[in-house]
Amino acid sequence: LAAWTENSIQYTFNEYAFRSDPFFGEGILFLGCSFTFGIGMIWENTWAYLVAKKLGLKCWNLGIGGASNDMAFRYASYWIPKLKPRYVCYMPTLANRLEIITPDKIERYLPSYEFYSSEDKKFYDKWLSMEENGKLNKEKNIRGIKSICDENAIPIIVEELDSVGFSSKARDMVHPGKDWNNTISNKILSKIS
Repeated sequence: LAAWTENSIQYTFNEYAFRSDPFFGEGILFLGCSFTFGIGMIWENTWAYLVAKKLGLKCWNLGIGGASNDMAFRYASYWIPKLKPRYVCYMPTLANRLEIITPDKIERYLPSYEFYSSEDKKFYDKWLSMEENGKLNKEKNIRGIKSICDENAIPIIVEELDSVGFSSKARDMVHPGKDWNNTISNKILSKIS
């Protein structure tokens, strides 16, 4: 196993608990999962930061590890009208992730979670049994976020998670590394221009 030699990683959060610049000024808003958050990456090497820096805008990164497309829609519907970003960049997450709001909490369903109740497992297994459920849910959320952007006259760039393979890995050895983040940032910037 090779030793990690680059800068150590320090995760810092803004006043709303996002790995993001503070929510003031003029910014670009990012939605997605851990790939957008930048798990295992120093802040300055994340694709969101690279795009924002190149455009001279604040980086409003709303990416959350393990996020679903439902969560991205929920954040978009709340934050886009409030922040009025110059652009929105959305990297849809895996289609098999789901979010359900109950009276007590917001429940997140991910295939890797093993601590669901038997009733929850029964529901989620049934939902997962047809791949079409995830595809439809993902598409509804993409269209919903685009609609919010249209209502607020904000351009949106949607970049699929699997649009670029990754050869280098982040410090956690699971998420993509610096090369992938550079490639994605360049793809986003070319779509903006």
